[in-house]
Amino acid sequence: MYAFTHCGASNDGSPSRPRSRLTSSARVLTYRSTLRPGPPGALMRAAPVLAWLQREPGFATVRKHLEGAKNEGGEACIISAINLGEIYYRLARGRGREAADRFWEDVRSAALPLEVIEATLPRVRAAARLKARHRLSYADAFAVAAAVEHGAPLLTGDPEILALEDVEGLNVVRLPRR
Repeated sequence: MYAFTHCGASNDGSPSRPRSRLTSSARVLTYRSTLRPGPPGALMRAAPVLAWLQREPGFATVRKHLEGAKNEGGEACIISAINLGEIYYRLARGRGREAADRFWEDVRSAALPLEVIEATLPRVRAAARLKARHRLSYADAFAVAAAVEHGAPLLTGDPEILALEDVEGLNVVRLPRR
């Protein structure tokens, strides 16, 4: 299982408990692995990863996919560079640049089982075509385009994306809304 704790300690010397929402705190996220079996990887948007980090609704499903990707033979979870940037700026705004940099380094060093896919020109065009046809953010258009390209299920609770399940041939894993 992947878990995070804040650097620092509670009054009894144990690691402090994660907060459920992003705060202005500049505490740094740290990760540890205690693997359990889980389903294979999937495509991640920013919202599910943030829900996992903050233990919000849907975090257990996200955790299972990340654990499944980390286990031997598990498929990598995929995230577009655009969605990774969205996580970075939201962490930087909510927890400070140090926490965002720590998360970025954990992804870059493969401490987290996320395979980052680049925003290539064909992917930019595919995302732009989706954005032109549907009501969704440009970052979400990247996630949808990448999920379709890779044939990977997309973790989401976003109604705008769920509406594309039949239209765009998208496979989704439904997550609860916050």
